[in-house]
Amino acid sequence: MSEAHISHKDVLRRANAAVEQGDHTGFFEHCTEDTVWTFLGDRTLQGKAAVRQWMDESYKVAPPQLRVHRLVAEGDVLTAVGEIVLTEPAGRSRSMRTATSGACATANWRRCTRSWSRPGKTSPGWRPSAPDAL
Repeated sequence: MSEAHISHKDVLRRANAAVEQGDHTGFFEHCTEDTVWTFLGDRTLQGKAAVRQWMDESYKVAPPQLRVHRLVAEGDVLTAVGEIVLTEPAGRSRSMRTATSGACATANWRRCTRSWSRPGKTSPGWRPSAPDAL
């Protein structure tokens, strides 16, 4: 399969593999410069620099384990449902359920909306971004 015809599911698989290996540069090859990550009920990150800073802080002990349970792709939108397992400073693992919806521009992520579920903090009703917002 040529790079021009890579599926959105394969883009996510490649990006996730880079994150799990601690390869943020490889991950960002799959994001547009103006990428926007919206964490429902929490914050919005705009641009690669903001996402990189968040990843550096969130994954500073060890790269996360990403467990994707379901991928649904239609047109330029991909939704992934699964878990992110983070290592805390004390060495314990913490698992969070996640649902991510993103719009792809060729083989790059343009918008990403994430819903997190973790003890003591759950994002309100997850839903994908409205098509006109993509």
